[in-house]
Amino acid sequence: MNISIGIPLWIGNFKKRRTSTLLELIAMHGIDYVEVSIDYPWPQYRYSELRETIQKLLDQGVGIGLHAPWRDLAIASPYRDIREASLRIIARSIEPVLEIGELLYIVVHPTTHQRVEIAENRKDILESFKESLVKLSKLVEGRSPVILVENLSRGFGGDLTSIVDVVASLNNVKVGICLDVGHLATYYKRYVEGSGYYSSFNDYLDDVVTALSSLNNQVPLVHLHDIDGSSEHLLPGEGVLDFKHIYKKIWVLKPRYVLYEVFRSKKKRISIEDVLSTAGAGKAWIKVYAP
Repeated sequence: MNISIGIPLWIGNFKKRRTSTLLELIAMHGIDYVEVSIDYPWPQYRYSELRETIQKLLDQGVGIGLHAPWRDLAIASPYRDIREASLRIIARSIEPVLEIGELLYIVVHPTTHQRVEIAENRKDILESFKESLVKLSKLVEGRSPVILVENLSRGFGGDLTSIVDVVASLNNVKVGICLDVGHLATYYKRYVEGSGYYSSFNDYLDDVVTALSSLNNQVPLVHLHDIDGSSEHLLPGEGVLDFKHIYKKIWVLKPRYVLYEVFRSKKKRISIEDVLSTAGAGKAWIKVYAP
């Protein structure tokens, strides 16, 4: 199985590092691709910096995934005005990046602040979210990237059953799922643990992977990071997750991309070198567990 290993990159990485220094580090570590987050202020401001970064990475043979804006936005909101305003902002952010070069994928968050369990909310949210995904897919018509819905750690965005149902209902639309294992684990601890249905997160993960397998290779991306019950996006080994079990299970989905979405450490101020080292170790794990 040919799996590309990636790391996240956002405007905060450039706070104390020059673009050239960051790109040299990425090239030195042999990273396959970078997932660039374009949440505000990219690309509205400092677009030249974003363009230079992506273009130079592409020139180095490093692939580019894109994480669409998500803060303040709600593409699953049943309020049409909020939903359509969110979609306009995402479109305006994505379109200039699409002109730079070929992208691997675009990640979106299935966000709404509405409570799903009240009255007809679930039905309205599902219909609103489906409508948004169809509109987002039109942004990539005739282009290479696919729209990927990332599961979150709370609320509707963490309900993978609903996300799978919506994605499965879309015909001839370039939409799939990004499985974020850390978010899934936090969702389990918040809403599932103690319910009596599962003995552990590993047990829950097994069922989730089985459900996702029904989508026929529509889960090309996995996000990995550790959690400890209060924090997410920790370096693997600093939290409670059993990565040996996780590695064994996720290959069932035949992902093409694995991103180490690590931003925090409980022991030190995390650096880009720490994230690169984690991704390098991930390549070794793939050799052990990937079929």
